[in-house]
Parts: sequence; structure tokens; C-alpha cells
Amino acid sequence: MASLQERDGRWQCQFLYRGKRRTFALGNVSEREAKHKAAQVDYLLMRLRQSLITLPAGVDIADFVMHDCVLPKVEAAPAAEGEPTLAFLRDTYLETHSNGTLEAHTLRGTNRHFGHLVRFFGEGFPIRKGSCRIAG
Repeated sequence: MASLQERDGRWQCQFLYRGKRRTFALGNVSEREAKHKAAQVDYLLMRLRQSLITLPAGVDIADFVMHDCVLPKVEAAPAAEGEPTLAFLRDTYLETHSNGTLEAHTLRGTNRHFGHLVRFFGEGFPIRKGSCRIAG
């Protein structure tokens, strides 16, 4: 069950998840709002236990419930002039491998995965030169 703590007019919400205490700040909100958020956290934890919602891999549970299971989109700094972007990588990769080196089913799957990356990071996400090394 989620609990609340108030310190100097600022609220924190605490809860247990998998045997560990988790905490996140609510900030300077009214007691009514804090109680409403604690009730909402209890509801979301219940839905997790019932497997009606799932915690995405690599996501902190406190961030997940603090944002009502809707994670904020990551805003990347725009790519510098001439710097390759995620869209450039996607288009170049798909064009290179559409010549028959990969089966159509594999290309569709790759395109779907690039779609997830683009939805999360955006087409203008910078792909820095030299950030990947290919063994060979």
C-alpha cells in the first residue's frame, strides 16, 4: 500500500515493489492531491500484480507509476548539420539490404523495429560517427 510523507509542505509517495521501498516526489501539492496519487499508485500496483499491465524492460517502477504508466518521450538534441540521423541510418540500411541480401520478411521486421526506435527517439536523433565499432 502506498504511503505519503510531508516535509515542509512537499509530499513524497512511498510504496513497496518486489520487497523494496520505492519513493518519488510529488512536490508542493495539496493533501487531497497527494492522497489521490497514493490511491492511484495502489491501483497501478494491483494491475501489475494481476498482469493487466506490464512494466517495460529497463524502466524504473517509480518512474512508471509516477507518470501513470505513460512514459515521457525522450527529447534528443537535433543532429548537427551533416551529422547522420536515425532516419538516415534506417533509410540507408533498408536501401542497402533491399537488393536481395535479406528476405522480405526480415526486411519487414527490421522496418518495424526501426519504427519503434523512431517513435521513441525521433527521426532527427543523431547517430554519431565513430560511436559504433564493427568487429571484422
